[in-house]
Amino acid sequence: MSSPETRFEPMTTGRLLDRAFRVYFQNFPLMLGISAFAYMPALAFDVLDVVITGTGSDAVLPFGFFGVLALTISFLFVTPIATGATSKAVSDTYLGNPVTVGTALKTAWGRIVPLILAQLVAMLIIMGGFVLLIVPGIIFMVYYALIAPVAILETSGHAEIRRRSWSLVEGYGVKVFVILFIVVTVVQFAFGSSVGAVFFVTSIEAESGAGQALQIALQSITAIVGYPLQTIAATLIYYDLRIRKEGFDLEMLSRAAAGPDRQDA
Repeated sequence: MSSPETRFEPMTTGRLLDRAFRVYFQNFPLMLGISAFAYMPALAFDVLDVVITGTGSDAVLPFGFFGVLALTISFLFVTPIATGATSKAVSDTYLGNPVTVGTALKTAWGRIVPLILAQLVAMLIIMGGFVLLIVPGIIFMVYYALIAPVAILETSGHAEIRRRSWSLVEGYGVKVFVILFIVVTVVQFAFGSSVGAVFFVTSIEAESGAGQALQIALQSITAIVGYPLQTIAATLIYYDLRIRKEGFDLEMLSRAAAGPDRQDA
């Protein structure tokens, strides 16, 4: 991390990306611990679904009970907990406060309801935007990119969370899009490379049951390892935009570190 003297300065796109990757690698055990704790149940049900229902031409069901259960767990709990806990961990790291996997997960769990509601409504809006010739969906996705850090670090009302994310991103949509696009591209490239390498080395047929199960496992592992990077970038964008728009500096450190619950008290 940078020194306290430069930590609260606005960052260029390149510098923000550089810091996001440095935060990720310098705190890899912490980020991996949060992500693994959140994603492992869904991964277990995904693999179990493939084992029980079968895959490819021998599939008994196109999508089994455990697959549905895995999707439900991922949608309702995994994504909110993972993004919320990672946002908390990145924020504390950025502000120079101690943080552990347990404290980050505890904070995320305490904000789980408004975070789920905000992400659910935002997802429906984004899906509607993609139906309307794609471009509106991309715009909504960019402007709602800060929902997790806002929900964890500021307000608790799900409508307020969405409005706050939109307000912060407004005027900086292109920068936010570029940063998140680069991060997502890096993660997806890592996933594609790992899948290709594993199938090449093992000579497993991708259409076989073992191949299907292996793809699911690799996809989940990539999510566990790579997904925190997206949340790290979003959280750093959140602070960068607060610095630019609200003059966030060392004088605001204590209130930011206190968290929304103490601020509202």
